[in-house]
Amino acid sequence: MSAEKRDDRTPQSPDAPWSPEYQRGEDNRTPEQALAMLDDVLRQNGVNPQTAIGPGGWRHIRTGVAHALAGVVEWQAEEYLLVVFSPLLEVPRDPPAEFLAWLLRLNHDSTRSARFSIQDNTLIIGISRPIRGLDPIEIAESIHEVLEIANLAERKLQRVLDGLSGNQLVDVRVLPSGKMTLAEAQAASTFFGTLDDHGQKVARTIIEYWAKRGHPVEFKPSGISLLMNVEGKSTGVASMMPAFGRVKQMVTFGWEGLRKEFEPGEAIDEFEKGIQAIAKPKIMETTAHIEIGPAFEEKDAARLALALHRLATSVRRIKHSLFAPDPNLPSIQAKLGPETRQGIQTTLQECPKYTQEIYARLIQEWSDNGGIVQCTRPGKIYLKMRAHRHASGEFADWPSKFNLAVLASPFKGKGPEITVAWRINTSSEKPRAKGTAIKAFKRAVSVLPGFTHHGRISTLEVNRAFDSGEAERFLEAMVSLKKAEDRAALK
Repeated sequence: MSAEKRDDRTPQSPDAPWSPEYQRGEDNRTPEQALAMLDDVLRQNGVNPQTAIGPGGWRHIRTGVAHALAGVVEWQAEEYLLVVFSPLLEVPRDPPAEFLAWLLRLNHDSTRSARFSIQDNTLIIGISRPIRGLDPIEIAESIHEVLEIANLAERKLQRVLDGLSGNQLVDVRVLPSGKMTLAEAQAASTFFGTLDDHGQKVARTIIEYWAKRGHPVEFKPSGISLLMNVEGKSTGVASMMPAFGRVKQMVTFGWEGLRKEFEPGEAIDEFEKGIQAIAKPKIMETTAHIEIGPAFEEKDAARLALALHRLATSVRRIKHSLFAPDPNLPSIQAKLGPETRQGIQTTLQECPKYTQEIYARLIQEWSDNGGIVQCTRPGKIYLKMRAHRHASGEFADWPSKFNLAVLASPFKGKGPEITVAWRINTSSEKPRAKGTAIKAFKRAVSVLPGFTHHGRISTLEVNRAFDSGEAERFLEAMVSLKKAEDRAALK
C-alpha cells in the first residue's frame, strides 16, 4: 500500500488502532438488537427461534446434513461479534501437517468469508463479524455460507483426513492405470474420491497420458502434481486440485515461474498458446489455472497432457552466471548469500537513485548490527529480527524470526516504500522485549516523514523527504528494539 495523505480521520498515535468508527459510521447496535435481528432472519427462513435456542443462547440451524449454530458473543469488553459456525468432524490431537496446510489453502480462496479452525479436536467452519453496522442481509449470507460449505465439505474433508492418516481403504475402481506404491494408491484413491464421475475421467486421462510418457506423478490426498525431469532435476509443472465449495476442480500451472527457470522462451510461448487454445485459463499474478467443468471433455484433457509433454521435452534449465556486482549501485559489503545478493541488486536497479542509497545503507548497517537480510525474490528486501524463544508458555514453540521491515521497489504505480511491523507485541513471533521498548520503536517510526498507519499495515514512503538523516533515525529505532530483545533474552 502506498502512503496516503493523512486527513482528520487518520489516527495519529502509533499505538492507536484503526478505529471502527472511522469505517462503519455510528450504528452502535446492542447485543439484544443483534439477536433480535438474527431471530427475524430465522423466522423469514422458516426457523422458529424459540425452539431453535439451545444452551448458551445459541440458535441451532439445520439443513441437509449440516448443523450450524448462530449467536452473539462478547469478544472483548464492550465489543460484540455475530458468530455462525458448524462443527464438521473430529480430528486427531496432532492432525497431519499436510491436512492443516490444505485447510489454510482452502481458507485463502475457497471459503469466501468463512474460515476453518480447530477447537477441542473438532474441525469447525465459521464466520464472525462485529455487530456494529450489522444488517439482515449479512446475517442471512453468513448462515448460508457456513451451511453451504458444511454440506459440501464434511465428506471430502473426512476422506482427505483418513487418507493422510492411513485409514482410507483403496478404491481400485477409480485409480489410473500404471504402477503405484501402496501409499500412492491410497493417496490417489482419496483424491479421486473427492471428485465427481466427470472429474475422475478428466484427471485419469491426464495422469495416464503423463505417466505413460515417463514423467513422474506425485500423489497426495489433497491434490496431484505433475513433475518433469529436466537435466536430472524434478520440477512441478502442473497440479490438479479438487472442487471445493464454489471453487471448481482445476488444473494449475506455475505460469511465470517457468520463464525464470527454463529456456528457450519460444517453447514456453508455445505451451501458453497451446493451453489458451484448449480452454481459456484464468491468469493470476504468478500462476494460471483451468477450471474442469462439463465443457472440459476427455479430449481436452488429452490435449492438455500433450501440451505439457511437449513443454517437458523441449526446455532446458537456465544457466545462471556468477553474481556480478553492478558498479552503478551503492556498494554493500554485508555477508549475504548469492541468491539474496542478486535479489537485492535487481531490487535496487528498479529504484530511484536516492532510494538506492537509503536501502543500501539500511541493509549494510542492519547486517552490521547482527540483523538478518534476505531477498529471495526481487522486489522486496526483508530485514528480519530474531525474536528469542520464550522458555515456556503459548509462545514457546513459535518461529523465532519475523520481518521487522520490508524494503519494496516501485510496483504498479506505487513508489518505493518500507512496510514496518506494527502488531509486534501481539504477533505469533512475540518478542521477549518489554512493551516499553516496542512502544519506543513505534513512537520513533511514527514521526518520520511519509509514515502511514492503516489497520495492520504501517508504511514509510521513501521519497525525497525521506533523506539519509531520516534513514538513520529509522535504523536507530530498529537497532534499539533489537538490542532490547537481545538483553531480554539474557535474563
